[in-house]
Amino acid sequence: MERERHMNGDKPDSDKPGGHAAPPLSRSWDGPALIRQTALTFDPGDKLNGSLYVCDPAGGARAAQVEWAIGRLRAAGLWSDQPPRQVQTEQKAAYEAQLRFVEACEVAADGGELIIARFDHAKFPSSAPRFAEWQRELGTPPGHTVHPR
Repeated sequence: MERERHMNGDKPDSDKPGGHAAPPLSRSWDGPALIRQTALTFDPGDKLNGSLYVCDPAGGARAAQVEWAIGRLRAAGLWSDQPPRQVQTEQKAAYEAQLRFVEACEVAADGGELIIARFDHAKFPSSAPRFAEWQRELGTPPGHTVHPR
């Protein structure tokens, strides 16, 4: 079983096998950088997941970790049964112009790190309670996030 990383040292988290709690982002990400430099995956079928993203900082090379995270969210009823969608490269400029960064945190997922991010959009506002549920399910306690400066 993998171990849970906490702000105050390594402690196992028996109710989250495979998941990890992570300290604030190890890299200085902001909203535009997340959009430009990560592969963003979203749930097109659940309005409560509006403007919430699973971000692959390896640009799509961590597909297995993204699938792991989505599988955990789905099993917890926090992701729809619809196929996940990715923001395409040609769409990123529009996303960057229209999304306002709210918060993000790293999640160690099945052997690789991902970022979950919360943005807001005029037509697709994000849900703070739903993002907190994502954090709990993926093993990152609320409060271990980076907010815009």
